[in-house]
Amino acid sequence: MKMRTSRGISFIDFGLSGFGYYASDVAMGALFTKNELRDDLLSGYTNIISGKIDTAQLEDLMFLNICEYYAFLVSRKEKHMWVREHIPSLIELCKSLLKGKTVFYNINQVGLTN
Repeated sequence: MKMRTSRGISFIDFGLSGFGYYASDVAMGALFTKNELRDDLLSGYTNIISGKIDTAQLEDLMFLNICEYYAFLVSRKEKHMWVREHIPSLIELCKSLLKGKTVFYNINQVGLTN
């Protein structure tokens, strides 16, 4: 992330930066890609990085992205009802991941699809 200061542009917030975090980008991209097109997304990234992408790692990162979104919404009082309505799906996603189930094709932006 960068921000403008009185002395020019400064780069800040290096917490999730660095080589190897491409998987985080792939996970976020997958969340916004239709389930039936996710293999194409993986194929495209695999061609670029010339390696295999671990879908279990992607699932965990997708879960992390969803949790970050929920945490953001909690600060907005007008979204509390929405969170209450959608939190069961997030809980089911967490349970599935903890049981070692593959959920890559069933995750959406709020949790698990039906």
